[in-house]
Amino acid sequence: MWPLLWPRRVAGVLAAPPQRCYNGAVKLIDRYVVRELGVPFGIGISVAVMLLIGTLLFNNASEFISRGIPLLLVIKLVLYRAPQFSVIAMPMAMGFAASLAINRLARDSEITPMRMAGIPFRRIVFPLALVGAVTSLGSYLLAEKVAPWANEKGNQIVRQIWMQSVVPVLQPNVVFRTEGYTFYVGWLNKASKDLFHLREVLVYDTRRPGYPVWYVAPEATTTRRFWTLRRVVRRDIGKDGLSTVETYLPELTIDLKKDMDFIGGMATPEEMTGDQLMAQIRMLKETGAQNLARSYAVQYHSRFALPLACLILAVLSAPLSLRFSRGGTFVGILVSIIVGFLYWNIMLLTKILGENGVLPPLVAAWSMNALFGVVAAILVWRTG
Repeated sequence: MWPLLWPRRVAGVLAAPPQRCYNGAVKLIDRYVVRELGVPFGIGISVAVMLLIGTLLFNNASEFISRGIPLLLVIKLVLYRAPQFSVIAMPMAMGFAASLAINRLARDSEITPMRMAGIPFRRIVFPLALVGAVTSLGSYLLAEKVAPWANEKGNQIVRQIWMQSVVPVLQPNVVFRTEGYTFYVGWLNKASKDLFHLREVLVYDTRRPGYPVWYVAPEATTTRRFWTLRRVVRRDIGKDGLSTVETYLPELTIDLKKDMDFIGGMATPEEMTGDQLMAQIRMLKETGAQNLARSYAVQYHSRFALPLACLILAVLSAPLSLRFSRGGTFVGILVSIIVGFLYWNIMLLTKILGENGVLPPLVAAWSMNALFGVVAAILVWRTG
């Protein structure tokens, strides 16, 4: 298609000065490359989201059927999960689109005349990077503005099902809010219908006037109204935010006067915006709950790191796809799958290392972008 485009679309600028002719041809190439991204990106994100939805339904099918969950409720759950699934899928879809676009251009011998005209490969990649940057921005806005609200609604449906279950179920890193108290729980395990086992519990008591009181306990139980904390450290907080008095209590029982709402009163990191996550991290650090604070910090930094992967994978996939373009479309698809697989699984590994204190949260969330970004820059520079 490129040889046909050149006389028809560019011949009009040949009589112009050389620089103007070059700029006109480059702008035409930019539009041409961008058009190549549309269909592969749509296919990539659709397939990835459908796979994630399929995993959600497969993992919970037994619970849905045994509890007689209405089909309409399941459909609502899938729709509420779609924004978060889209955020996860967009980097992979962007890499898939860039790989197939460059693969097709190279396979049809359209990149060779571009480079013979004096246009370096890194300039051909520029529109891919631009689209990747715009996609990264859209992914971040979706993750920050839409996904928290949708996750909250979706998790309320999950909790309705979870509360009906008689089988012990673990819920990690949850926050409960009620009048006068905020509870941070590292792990919540439903032991029976009315009994819950808790680990890594932090209670923020704001009932008294003045500065708050913190209760930190490694384990606790609750019947939703009564919370029994064991091996408790009470910290009275002063005006400077530091503990003024610390007291050890073998056991402490808190009476909430009414049952805790485990459906609407629970919050997880994915239900919070970036500002809310940062506020929670500060409060957790002030009380010495370092493990929970570290987990929240990894979530916070990942909120920014994952959307940027759209740009990183778009730029990285282009030179790799060009190098293996002689293998055909299948190789282009294979390259995008391998790049996405490596990025996603190593990112999960660094996230686990960050949550367990092996890596700082900032390094855990951003290390993959830094590594893949450097590799992408080197490959583009050497290719172009």
